[in-house]
Amino acid sequence: MTPGENVLLITGFCGGFTTFSSFADDMWVLGSKGDWTTFILYLALSVILGVLLVWGGRALIR
Repeated sequence: MTPGENVLLITGFCGGFTTFSSFADDMWVLGSKGDWTTFILYLALSVILGVLLVWGGRALIR
């Protein structure tokens, strides 16, 4: 495996899974506690802000 492939695998691929796992676990904990307001706000803001920030970043590089 080349050093570039190693970096891609460790930081890109595995990093994406651990980030999503942390997000999913946070959602699970909030749902288990019945904190539905925070659950919905966290979910909506994470997705909406994530998409908006990607859109903004892409707009900046054009």
